[in-house]
Amino acid sequence: MPTWYKPNGTPTGIKIFNSLTHEKDEFIPIDPQGRHITWYTCGPTVYDYSHMGHARSYVGFDILRRIMEDYFRYDVSYVVNVTDIDDKIIKKANRIALVNTVENTRKALAKNANETLNSIVQQYDQILIADLEARDKKLQLTMRQIYEMRVNLVQQAKEAGVDNVEDQPDFVGVARHYERLFWKDLKDLQCKAPSIIVRVTEFVPEIVQFIQQIIDNGFAYESEGSVYFDVEAFKRSKGEDGKVAAKNANEEHLYNFVYGKLEPWSVEDSEKLREGEGESQTDAEKKITKKSARDFALWKKSVSGEPSWNSQWSEGRPGWHIECSAMASYAFQNASNIDIHCGGVDLRFPHHDNELAQSEAHFCCKQWVNYFMHTGHLSIEGLTMSKSKKNFLTIADELQHRYNARQIRMLFLLHKYNDPMDYSVETMRTAISTERVFVDFFANVKYALRQESNTDIERWTKDEFDLNTLLHEKKREVHAALCDSFNTPAVMKSLIKLKDATNVYLQSFNVADKTRTPNVPLLGQIVSYVTDIFRVFGLIDADSIGFSVGSESGSNFEEQVTPLLNAFAEFRDDVRSITREASSNKEMEKAEVTKKILKKCDQVRDDVLPQLGVRLEDRADIGKAVWKLEDAKTLMLERQRKIEEEQEKIQTKLSQLMEHAQKARAAYEKALKEPSTIFKTPENLELYSAWDEKGIPTALKDGTPLLKSKAKSLSKEYSAQEKIYNNRVKLEEDMKAREGAVQKFKNQNNMQ
Repeated sequence: MPTWYKPNGTPTGIKIFNSLTHEKDEFIPIDPQGRHITWYTCGPTVYDYSHMGHARSYVGFDILRRIMEDYFRYDVSYVVNVTDIDDKIIKKANRIALVNTVENTRKALAKNANETLNSIVQQYDQILIADLEARDKKLQLTMRQIYEMRVNLVQQAKEAGVDNVEDQPDFVGVARHYERLFWKDLKDLQCKAPSIIVRVTEFVPEIVQFIQQIIDNGFAYESEGSVYFDVEAFKRSKGEDGKVAAKNANEEHLYNFVYGKLEPWSVEDSEKLREGEGESQTDAEKKITKKSARDFALWKKSVSGEPSWNSQWSEGRPGWHIECSAMASYAFQNASNIDIHCGGVDLRFPHHDNELAQSEAHFCCKQWVNYFMHTGHLSIEGLTMSKSKKNFLTIADELQHRYNARQIRMLFLLHKYNDPMDYSVETMRTAISTERVFVDFFANVKYALRQESNTDIERWTKDEFDLNTLLHEKKREVHAALCDSFNTPAVMKSLIKLKDATNVYLQSFNVADKTRTPNVPLLGQIVSYVTDIFRVFGLIDADSIGFSVGSESGSNFEEQVTPLLNAFAEFRDDVRSITREASSNKEMEKAEVTKKILKKCDQVRDDVLPQLGVRLEDRADIGKAVWKLEDAKTLMLERQRKIEEEQEKIQTKLSQLMEHAQKARAAYEKALKEPSTIFKTPENLELYSAWDEKGIPTALKDGTPLLKSKAKSLSKEYSAQEKIYNNRVKLEEDMKAREGAVQKFKNQNNMQ
């Protein structure tokens, strides 16, 4: 790996896995006081809905930022960029404009029919549908094709006497729409807002200046109105004290400029280089002249159908990579060195390597970023996420229909931020289960704390001393894990052990020793500590103990209690109705009354209270019910999953019963055949010419006697049929019993 220069400063004891070294390096801030951190995160290109891959990165880095701010108490300047002009945004805006132009033409045809133009519109419909369904990118429409289709359709419409159908691409509108959705998704995922947000379209003049400085330093060149970074010139140069070294400079003070610091093995990867340049720079119809295929665009000359800004080279727009360097420079006040830069692992090359090269070329510095962090790949049920695989999962859909933000965050906490991770039913089941045990833990401790009998503080016994020792042991483990490159899975493991020990301690008072009560101050310390760590992780956003369930701000007491009182009143009415019915109906059995009341109790527990954010548990160990306040949506999603799992079990059981019934019917129907007839079928009459007294064939069609082995085989088949024929009554009984079991199961589960 290229040389990494350890920052000067005070050691912190915190280790960060650094993508620049592929090792854990001790974190040392640039800030002389050692408390301020400059941190830049690559933000989204806003051309589509945010997906779970985005959640993996931005929730992951939100957790790391919170640890730095809320646990280690650093002052973090957290900058996130928004790429609001890019090939993908341009393509999306042009496609929307094309679709709208087609629709405008269709509406115009409704008033002024034209068979030729109508045929053209239908062809466009087919092309657009095929483009949406195309799985291979090579079969999808290009930016240029989409633009030309719109221009051609407008011309064809004019020739047919139809005007004013063209819709212009709204590049800003597309970007702002998806950006708003992105920030909403992050807010719903409980991510902190950035300290500073920078957008490309707001910094074009600064980007132009940044590029010009790179040209002045001899590391970029203009060609056909575009500007490219000169990789070879950069690689063969050396720096000295923030400037390009002179040829006769003292070698002792020089440093090499290095291209490909993060992925030196990828610098010759033509596919990655091509993807990094974007569609506009790989368009075969464009005249693009570069010194080397590795050179990348800093400024792109615009063509028709693309937005443009003025520059000394052309009417054009910034390249993808340059935006982050220029905007980070602005946000950190022209700093030639920043503490932390992060993004998804897929951005490592060429995007982040190009960022490093152009920034170090601009500042003539040896190390623009001290610590580079990357989140690991996210797969969906073991597969790469893509629309072509039909597994493109948006954040909004997942939060709306499947899981809550806390459960998704819990999933990420159970995995190291830089490890590959699978987002699947199985991994989410683990996350939900982990969340569930802590929900129960907080509720159990709260229950113990609010019992009047537990208010007296008793003398500590060995149980209290042991639990207290464990608490401090787990605090040390948690601190060590957070210092070890933010090892949140190890933290969760320690907290789970602390939770388990506390539950055992609480249960001992319910079962073994009813004369003593739990020690409230000790329980308070434990639950407060776990709450504090969860608050650091972003699992809890309130000051209360454990997972809070707050009401909408501004709601009064009556508004809060009305739903619960309505539920209680309705339940009371139902119980009174059942008891009145029993009083007036002397024939009604006591067991039937009990069954009806218990059914109502279960309905309140399972169907009514969850909608109100209340979990009611029947606790056999203490002989009473325990209520727990939780998020109503979470309870309802949990209830829905439980119903779906139960339905799946029912369907599986029904399929098994039906399969057994079908086999029983097939066996019975086969048993109805008399043994003497099984070899007299039309097919067998074509094979054989003679049979014995039992009906077993003895000769082939041409009169040739059967071989002994064949005769023996047919005799066995006859005996088997004879056996089941004689047993047909039992087989019929078995068939009826199994078919009856199917119908009974359907009736029990209200199935047709």
